[in-house]
Amino acid sequence: MKKLIVLALLAFAGFSTGRLASAQTRQVQGQVPFDFTAGSARLSAGEYRITYDQSGLASFHNLTNGHTVLMFVGADRGVKDGSCKLIFSLYGDQHFLKQSVCGPANVNFFLPAYSREKLARERAAITEDDPQTIVAMK
Repeated sequence: MKKLIVLALLAFAGFSTGRLASAQTRQVQGQVPFDFTAGSARLSAGEYRITYDQSGLASFHNLTNGHTVLMFVGADRGVKDGSCKLIFSLYGDQHFLKQSVCGPANVNFFLPAYSREKLARERAAITEDDPQTIVAMK
């Protein structure tokens, strides 16, 4: 019975390690030159490493100041053009992260609009399509 338990634990550990290794390859990195909001979190400008797990968990690690923010995001379709980019909506002087599009690294997700973004949109009185800022990632 003990052998069976040990084998089960080893199999689970191997499965978990494989899952973590595959999650590590799903990342992008690049410079975001302005402060921005992602979900309900305010993030400062800097060099970011963003990792994404299929469970919907995204990690935003600012390599400049060492801060990390975790949040759940929605899965999105990838692009076939080989590009990696973050797409922000701009209202006044505030940037809101809307989407990560990166087919090669399979880091494709979107963030819904939170109350802070909705308020900024109302204050800016945007009547046309949302102005966008695109930041290339690697």
